[in-house]
Amino acid sequence: MNMLSVLINNEIVFEFDRELTFADEQLAFLDRMDSDMDNGIKIRGVLLANH
Repeated sequence: MNMLSVLINNEIVFEFDRELTFADEQLAFLDRMDSDMDNGIKIRGVLLANH
C-alpha cells in the first residue's frame, strides 16, 4: 500500500491509496476537477491559491 495522507493539526483529514486504478471516466472527471482547482481550493473556509 502506498498511502498519501493530508494532516491538519496532526489529524488525518484525507487519505488516498496511490496504487488504486481508475476507469477512464473517473480519470476524465479527476482531470476536470484538477483544472477547476487551478484557481485555488477552500479548506475550512480559507481559500488557498497558488498565484
